[in-house]
Amino acid sequence: MVDASRCLLLVFIAFIFIPTASAEDWSKFRHDLKNTGCYEGESSLSYDNLSLLWIFETDGWVRSSPAVADINNDNKLEIVFGSDNGFLYALDFSRAGLWSFQTGGRIRSSPLIADINNDDKVEIIFGSDDGFLYVLNSEGSLLWSFRTEGAIVSSPVAVDINDGFGMEIVFGSMDENLYILNPKGEVLKKFELKGAVESSPAIADFDRDGRLDIIVGTNSYNAYVLSYPGTKRMAFSTEGKVVASPVIVGSTPRIVIASTSGKVYALKYSESKVNEGEGYIKARINHAWNYSTENEIVSSAAAGNLVGSGYEEIVFGSMDKNLYVLDAYNGKLLKKYLTNAPICSSPAIANIDGENGSEIIFGSDDGMLYIMNSSWERVWSYECKGAIKTSPVIADLNDDGRSEIIVGADDNRLYVFSSVERLPATTTTTTSTTTSTTPTTSTSTTSTTPTTTTTLFVKPEIKIEEIGSPTTLTEDAPPVVGRVIGVSVNAGLTLLIVFFISLISYILYRRGRRI
Repeated sequence: MVDASRCLLLVFIAFIFIPTASAEDWSKFRHDLKNTGCYEGESSLSYDNLSLLWIFETDGWVRSSPAVADINNDNKLEIVFGSDNGFLYALDFSRAGLWSFQTGGRIRSSPLIADINNDDKVEIIFGSDDGFLYVLNSEGSLLWSFRTEGAIVSSPVAVDINDGFGMEIVFGSMDENLYILNPKGEVLKKFELKGAVESSPAIADFDRDGRLDIIVGTNSYNAYVLSYPGTKRMAFSTEGKVVASPVIVGSTPRIVIASTSGKVYALKYSESKVNEGEGYIKARINHAWNYSTENEIVSSAAAGNLVGSGYEEIVFGSMDKNLYVLDAYNGKLLKKYLTNAPICSSPAIANIDGENGSEIIFGSDDGMLYIMNSSWERVWSYECKGAIKTSPVIADLNDDGRSEIIVGADDNRLYVFSSVERLPATTTTTTSTTTSTTPTTSTSTTSTTPTTTTTLFVKPEIKIEEIGSPTTLTEDAPPVVGRVIGVSVNAGLTLLIVFFISLISYILYRRGRRI
């Protein structure tokens, strides 16, 4: 028998060298499969010194909402986003450009970061206005691409929808189809929806049959619930285009969707028996409630428990310049906040100050980034130089227990805000090389070679500037300094606990031998 003390030492050493998990990521548009836009990571951010940390400037509007995840296995989070100049960028917290990849069109599809083929390395998946879905490795090199017949502004989602190897990629195209591809880029299913798909799919077991459903909206005034391999198809008609992405709320799931008619709808699943003797069941989508605003809605709703009551609220913006907070159960208006311009930005929900309740973070076409507290009062804002149409992303990029806020704007910039010490105002040029790879292999009959022109776009520089000034509002809700919570500290405590458990086990073992 191996000496127990030696085993204890080996166990402790093993735990020391096990890489600790990084902070919670935001690896897809609207954060998760249900599209909640709700960040649940711990944070202790102070509004007193929340300010611009750095910016990354491109030469095109930034309307691709960023994704944040550890793409190179360094236990640190990186930022990936696209620009209207056709480039996809990967950046780290130190503001260094890791790599960039050029496509043949604008990038307004938000990237997805996921390990779709179970090789312990993430892939980056996104669409472009050139009609191609691109899949890159973690170093920015093209693995494969898939061509559709229309621009791709729908943000992809990855999920194991057929209980097979790896994860499938689900996304829509302006060619009026929704696609399911396997990890090799082969078509498993194509749903013809008779309407362009700008909406990004949500995934949930809507009818509670034990199988995941795909929920998506179209420009043909319909929202669909689809199943793989395609035996079920339910539709709900709206009074306008469904450009915004659906969100799933509640344990008995409801779909909340918004349309360009200015209405928000909550939908629930129901069954009714038809020809009872034959046992035929008719499934359908039922209307639970709706709420009307004064103008179009293209902002995707966020869902979360804002005040700690245990009940969810729905938060979204409207082209009537207002941000709305509704009760998710009955659609009752809880709060309406007026900005100076239409709101296309999809809000985020996060407890960023470590206090009770969560904050709402959103942008407006007035160029302002706003933060509202759990009492739904504005506590902070920052003026950018262009409209904010992207969804803010919340993540602890440097693992210090304080979240950063990342958002893109129509002034060609990606902004990163934090309450940490501001980085020095300098201009640096990334030393990484731009990857612009022409695919040479076709994975399906609909996949061809995308057209890329390397002379169309000039690779931008990383610029750190002083831009505007944050505004902290103290009249209605004074800012507070929250608890200091650090992921790295938590990791150290975990190791300490493991050590003491091992030590106690060893002592009990020795006592057992004496007996």
